[in-house]
Amino acid sequence: MELQISKAITEAWFAKLHNHLDSEVIIVGAGPSGLLCAAELSARKIKTTLIESKLAPGGGMWGGAMLFNTIVIQAQAIHILDKYSIRYQESGDGLYTVDAAEATAALIYHAAHNGAAIFTGIAMEDVLVKDDSVCGVVANWTPVKRLDMHVDPLSFTSRYVLDATGHPCEVINVLTAKNGVKLNLPSGKMIANAR
Repeated sequence: MELQISKAITEAWFAKLHNHLDSEVIIVGAGPSGLLCAAELSARKIKTTLIESKLAPGGGMWGGAMLFNTIVIQAQAIHILDKYSIRYQESGDGLYTVDAAEATAALIYHAAHNGAAIFTGIAMEDVLVKDDSVCGVVANWTPVKRLDMHVDPLSFTSRYVLDATGHPCEVINVLTAKNGVKLNLPSGKMIANAR
């Protein structure tokens, strides 16, 4: 039985990997923005791969504020909650409270259910650039990257790469640091890294 379980896991996971080594869109970062983007793109039958360095998708959304797993949404985003059947309560001043676990789980469910492939525990190391266009990412297991182990990564190719890593801006920082890309900002790079 143990062997059958191991075979079932590895066969299903490697089939997903092989099917998504080449995608229409790669999203780096599975926080709320990455999950929502993956849900929307995959609902439109756009082949979408979501890469998350942590064990679970959702980013900081799980913790809400100070580990109170409640988040606050402005009125302008209520249509998103309605679309994904996420319950909310009015809090006043155009603010609404939402259970963080429900909201995060709903976005994960819809992204996966719509067909996006979600890979967790995998960190982006580099970007693939061809003819002055980003055409994919180079990735490795998160522990391999964090421990600075000399293990060759894999390449994921795509027509588009979206940076949904939040504050770290990992894709953008690699482009500016390694590829000489200048952003249309006074410093030419991300403000947080302009020191």
